[in-house]
Amino acid sequence: MSKKVNKNRSVIKTIRKGFTLIELMIVIAIVGILSVIALPQYNNYVARAQATEAISILGASKSAIAEFYSSNGRYPTQAELKQIYPIITTDVGNMASNTKYIDTMLVGSAVVEGKNSFTITAKFKADNVNSKLQGKNVMFYTPAAGLDGSSTYWGCQGEVAIPVDALPNSCKNNTST
Repeated sequence: MSKKVNKNRSVIKTIRKGFTLIELMIVIAIVGILSVIALPQYNNYVARAQATEAISILGASKSAIAEFYSSNGRYPTQAELKQIYPIITTDVGNMASNTKYIDTMLVGSAVVEGKNSFTITAKFKADNVNSKLQGKNVMFYTPAAGLDGSSTYWGCQGEVAIPVDALPNSCKNNTST
């Protein structure tokens, strides 16, 4: 508060309103520090949420594939997967109309963990997806151990270029049932 003296020599008190420059600078510094910490964490959260869509869609196909295997003694081809898992509706497994972040979902085989494996791979879209995932693949695989009558083991793996913090927990430890 400051005091003013008027012509009659009486003291008039004026009330100070607002914040000082220092107070405003402290608030701006605190907001800046919080945003530096929060934005990368939010970005990781968004990437994990988008990767979870791929994992859940791939995961839902596992039971259809296991049923096909138990009936036929082999894993399905891409065309057969379209029949048993109808979310794949257009050529080459293009899922653009069915999902928000996945471009294609393909089945195939690959050598994983030193074994011939059946794979289901989802490829993320090149746009409207977190930059950590754009155009990259995430894959469920079953090693040949499932072919010898033992229970089918499903593993999950992201492309090497996908940072571990962008994958959901179910895919970080590289195993899924």
